[in-house]
Parts: sequence; C-alpha cells; structure tokens
Amino acid sequence: MGQLDRPVDPLYYAAEALRDFMVRGFGFRHIYLQLMVLLGFSVVFVVMNIVVLSKHRKV
Repeated sequence: MGQLDRPVDPLYYAAEALRDFMVRGFGFRHIYLQLMVLLGFSVVFVVMNIVVLSKHRKV
C-alpha cells in the first residue's frame, strides 16, 4: 500500500499555514492552498455532523 504525499490531518495544514505566514512571512498568495484544504475539511465535517445528527435525533 502506498503512502499519501500529505497527511490527512487538518492540524497539519493549519500549522503549515501559520508557520508560513508568521515565521516565513509569506502572504495570502502562498498559504491559499492550505486555507482551501482547511475550508474543505470544514465543509466535510459539517456535512458529516448534519448527517449523523439527523439519523441520531429524529425531530
């Protein structure tokens, strides 16, 4: 089984974006990809939360 090139952990992308912005002085242009990945994780987790809670708690 092959390994992934990047971790599947949102904290990795948040830490990379903060490191690039604060330590390396990169701007929004350089951390755009990390921010988009974090936005994607957020959307996936919100959708999963809605699905699971709607099955768990019928209203």
